[in-house]
Amino acid sequence: INPMRPNLRFKDLNSIAAFLTVDQIGVPTGDGNLFVHNSGQGGMGTFLANVMKYSGTSYFTPTSSAAGNNADQYPYPPTPLNSLLSVTGGNIDGAVLTGYDYVFTKRPPYQSHLNWVQNQNMNLKAIASAATILARTALAAAYDDGSYDYETAAYYAKNLISELSYDNEVLLELANCLYVDGNCKMLNQYAAMEAANERAATGMDLGVGKSLGKPPNYYVGVYHIDNGQPFVKVGGNIYGAYNNNDYGQSSSDAVSMRPKMLQQALKNMLHTFLGKGSMVTQDGSEASARRCSTSADCSGVSYCSTDADSATCSAHNVCVCKRGFYHIALDEAVNPAAGKSTGFFEMSSSDAGVSPLWTEPFWSNNVGVKMYRYSASNPGIFVLVGGAVFLGTCFFVVVLLKVALKKQKLY
Repeated sequence: INPMRPNLRFKDLNSIAAFLTVDQIGVPTGDGNLFVHNSGQGGMGTFLANVMKYSGTSYFTPTSSAAGNNADQYPYPPTPLNSLLSVTGGNIDGAVLTGYDYVFTKRPPYQSHLNWVQNQNMNLKAIASAATILARTALAAAYDDGSYDYETAAYYAKNLISELSYDNEVLLELANCLYVDGNCKMLNQYAAMEAANERAATGMDLGVGKSLGKPPNYYVGVYHIDNGQPFVKVGGNIYGAYNNNDYGQSSSDAVSMRPKMLQQALKNMLHTFLGKGSMVTQDGSEASARRCSTSADCSGVSYCSTDADSATCSAHNVCVCKRGFYHIALDEAVNPAAGKSTGFFEMSSSDAGVSPLWTEPFWSNNVGVKMYRYSASNPGIFVLVGGAVFLGTCFFVVVLLKVALKKQKLY
């Protein structure tokens, strides 16, 4: 039993036409500009880039990035789009919306709160603008009939989706959670409901996961049960994966996971905000929402009755259709070690090597390797010369001391 992939709904995706992503929006470098990165090779990727440039807000205007203007320059910054390009051999293009042009933002908030929260404020106008631009671009992509008429599609989407204000109540509350207090009431509310839904589904009360803290700390940790690794419970023992025949002999045996609070909250937010759109009956009329306390109260609701839909309970205590799913962002070559606790992994022998592996290894005590710091030759020479000088000095001190003791007839 390998629970590392708790949901495989992503496999139901049909062919990917293009990829849309965003990077470093909160600290923009341009004065009123956001930047669109695209290869300019045509197709859906260029269509998305053009739509974004036609979907600006009153705060920020998207403009083409100068990166990649020359033939020997790469047009994309390091984002998930690069992984897709690598896996598909460049057959699927896309577009990236960033807060920088061809140089990264100075002192970006990559590290912990200690590095930046006291001196760096997130630009909520840029964040609100990016959210508006991405929403309009996604709608325009769905509206287009394959002609890649970006002007018509962008006009349609811009008229339908109003601009998100930077002082929107939900945006301000979420910004407070992500940048000021990672244990805020909002994240607790959504995470607690998701934990209750998991308890109703598996019978295991795992509670709410680890919070970001106050101020929020985004340092990564060792991946194990407390940091969201899925696990198998067999007879009261917890395993990262299980390969014996005892599973199912106890009523408490189960497969589950407890993500961090942020991931729990985001999943229930997706249900809450996107699942409401499905509250219509087959004749097009709006269905009345069913009240709930956990997902157990939402079985058989009329507006989530299709094969592809199922209902769950939102943090607003209303049954909604599921719109969020966990997908572990872990290299496909990494598998949990069978029969061991969480936090132990093995490399798949059948991995095709289509992606690089980035990890901070947690070495075993008996790994059999001694590691030393590498240094240049100069320090070694200095130490050798210094040692020789010290040895000579000590020798002459001993000789002089011996002579002095003989004169005093003490030796």
